Amino acid sequence: MSKLSTKDVTLGGGTSKFLQPGNQVIKIDSISLETPNIPGMSEGYNFMIHAESEPLENFEGLPIDRDAPDGDKYLGQIGRIRGSRYIFNNTTLPSGRKIERDVEILKLIKNLCIESDNMKWFDAQDKKHDLIEDFIDAMNADEIFKGKLFYACVAGKQYTNKTGYVNYDLYLPPFTREGKALSILEKNVTVFDPKVHILETAGASGTKVDIDNSDDLAEASTTAGDNDFEL
Repeated sequence: MSKLSTKDVTLGGGTSKFLQPGNQVIKIDSISLETPNIPGMSEGYNFMIHAESEPLENFEGLPIDRDAPDGDKYLGQIGRIRGSRYIFNNTTLPSGRKIERDVEILKLIKNLCIESDNMKWFDAQDKKHDLIEDFIDAMNADEIFKGKLFYACVAGKQYTNKTGYVNYDLYLPPFTREGKALSILEKNVTVFDPKVHILETAGASGTKVDIDNSDDLAEASTTAGDNDFEL
């Protein structure tokens, strides 16, 4: 008979180990392009921002290495934030206007570079990469966001996870003249408004939020993304 363990005994709900919708201070660890598990979207991409909050006091985050649960832990909340509510995909609108996936992704990257003082790097990439995937690889290799803290307006679309709890598929709202979704300057960032930046799913509203299920990081991004376009 195994001995009782005290390591997993917790009191109260505690602080979520995951980023939540709201105005947050985050760092960007990396960027990835992920194909959503949605019919007809095999060439579409979700632009995923792998983020971590600023360090929190009296907080123990998830293990950095999931295969080493007793190893180093994140100092803040973590999350995968889509760069847009919408999937990036090649399509033609009823008006006849053509939407090019890679061009739209580059527009998002340019916004991120403007708001992080990385336009010199962005301009240096002109005609340097054949594929958008190569462009993302270069962003990560050059660590252009390293050491920067961002103020962000993080929006969320509710979903019910496999255990029946509500969690949020996180995404950035649009970059507009009135406010930016993310910036190193707090004054530039859109003020979070739950009436605008929370999308409720039928049957999910009001259900308890799961604060510790690390499987949600993968579950949200593989099925997320509206098959639509913001004009």
